[in-house]
Amino acid sequence: MFLQRVFIVVMTLVLGVACSQQTKTADPGLTGEDLDTYLQTFLTDPGELSTQSTGSILNFYELPGVEIYFAEGCTDASACPMGSAYSVLALDNAEFLGLGDFDPILINDARVTFFKYGFSEAEMDSALLLDFELEGTFYQRYFTPVSPVSITTDELTQRKKFEVIMADSQGQGESIRLVTFDFEPNGEFKPVISMQIYYDDPATGETYYIGRLSTLVGFY
Repeated sequence: MFLQRVFIVVMTLVLGVACSQQTKTADPGLTGEDLDTYLQTFLTDPGELSTQSTGSILNFYELPGVEIYFAEGCTDASACPMGSAYSVLALDNAEFLGLGDFDPILINDARVTFFKYGFSEAEMDSALLLDFELEGTFYQRYFTPVSPVSITTDELTQRKKFEVIMADSQGQGESIRLVTFDFEPNGEFKPVISMQIYYDDPATGETYYIGRLSTLVGFY
């Protein structure tokens, strides 16, 4: 059962950003302070991301009313409240990351951050940040929309459906399609969502399921 939203006063980023995060989940094992500590560290050392990508992340973070959905998984699952890296970045195929063909279960210490801004389809914007370790090296991937967000009713299930096609902001991997059905009756995203990931083959037009981002906890 979900508790009422709990207001959490959070840290001021070293870049001069002050944000307040709150969550309405029962007990995700993470707080707004945990999220801000991670983003603070990341924004001061964004790894291989460009200045443009880092600036986009910062702009999202500063937007009043932005929703941030976050999950963290560790090599040692007992060290992370949300479990292993594979439990939060559950991929069948990871070629879209632009690192070749490898077993996704080898990904360690994964952090997934999904930014959503705006309520209606017409005004909505979003982005996805993946930060993970593979064979001793940390990688960062930042995906932004290449098409407008689509909010429709799924023909098969009759459930409300969010869908957006995103591409790596630095062209290091393939475009992906993110889908979630996790809506409240009032049209908002649920406090905890799961996003399915698909790959659209440009050669054949076929769509392939390649994994999911599971148990993303919403902070507001």
